[in-house]
Amino acid sequence: MDFLGRLNEIIFFWINQDGGHHYTWLDSSMVFLSDKINGIIPLVLVTIYAFWRGGKPAWRVIALMALLVLLADWSGALIKHWFMTERPCYALEGVRLLAGCGRNSFPSNHAINMAALATWLGWHYRVLIAPMAVLAVLVGISRIYVGVHYPGDVLFGWIWGILFATAFYWICWRTVPLQYRRWQQALRKTKVHEEENR
Repeated sequence: MDFLGRLNEIIFFWINQDGGHHYTWLDSSMVFLSDKINGIIPLVLVTIYAFWRGGKPAWRVIALMALLVLLADWSGALIKHWFMTERPCYALEGVRLLAGCGRNSFPSNHAINMAALATWLGWHYRVLIAPMAVLAVLVGISRIYVGVHYPGDVLFGWIWGILFATAFYWICWRTVPLQYRRWQQALRKTKVHEEENR
C-alpha cells in the first residue's frame, strides 16, 4: 500500500509539474478542460449531433444520458463521502494549484462523468467513441495537472464511470424496454382472450 501511495504521488508530481516545464498555453488548456462548466459544451454538441443524425429516438438517448450523468455524479459523491481522502493540494507540499482545491479527493467525479458519458455514447454512436474517449482522458489528466486529484482518483473514476454506464445501458436501454414490451404483449393477449370469451 505504501508503494502504491508513493507511486501515486510520483506520477501526480510529474503531471502537475509538467515534467519540469511550464507552458502558458498548456496551463490555460488544462484549466479550461478542468472547469466543470465547460463540460456543457460537449453535451450540447452531442445533443445537436443526435438530433441531426436521427435514427434512434434521439430524445430518449439524450434524456437517459442526462439521467446517467446525474446518477454517476451522485454515486461519485457517495464514494467521496465514504472514503473522505484529502486532496493533494491540501496533503502535499509544493503542489502547483491552478484551480479551486475542493474537498474530498477519491474518486474524481470529472473522470466518472466523462467516462460514463463516453461509454453511453459509444453504445449508441460508434463514431463518437474515439473523440469522447480522448476527451475523457484529457479531462481526467487535467484534474491531476491543475493539482486537485491524484492519478489513482482519476483512474478509479474512469473505471467506475465505464462500469456504471454499462450497467445503466443494459438496465435502462435493454432490460426495462424488453420487459415493458413483454408486459404490453401479455396485456394485449389478455384483452383478446377476454373479448373472445364474451
